[in-house]
Amino acid sequence: MDKDSDPRDPPVVVVGAGPTGLLLAAELARRDVDCLLIDAHDAPLDWDRATVVHARSIEIFEALGLADRFLDEGVKVRGARLRSDARSLGLMDLGMADTRYGFDLGVSEEFTESVLTDYLAAHGGAVTRSARLVDIHDGTDGIVATIEQDGERRDVTTSWIVGCDGMHST
Repeated sequence: MDKDSDPRDPPVVVVGAGPTGLLLAAELARRDVDCLLIDAHDAPLDWDRATVVHARSIEIFEALGLADRFLDEGVKVRGARLRSDARSLGLMDLGMADTRYGFDLGVSEEFTESVLTDYLAAHGGAVTRSARLVDIHDGTDGIVATIEQDGERRDVTTSWIVGCDGMHST
């Protein structure tokens, strides 16, 4: 075993507590898979990076018992005009999709993260904030993730590291 590994190290480290990371961590917790969800920010962001929930996401939320919260909060968008170089290319009718949700849902990412954070907590999980992944290297028993939080670094030996923290993810 690595000299710095802890027998309580989780088999999965999820980096980034946006909608994708929150849902992944919650679903792992729901299936009794320990994971460490870290996010570099000290609190959820209060500005939106994404404001659309697509039909397939609503279907997933329905399976988890969350769809009504989104449907009650969001604005249904049934079509989109496609444009290029100030010229209209056409109109996309979202009602033609093969789903019972023939629309996109306009809802703030702050709301989405709030619902998913509650879902994560209901399954025993939490977000470790002000924590960022600063290094990854191979260890004798798995991948070693070096995490920095409050100026201190610690190594976590894990089997999986899942980057859900955007296009510049380590």
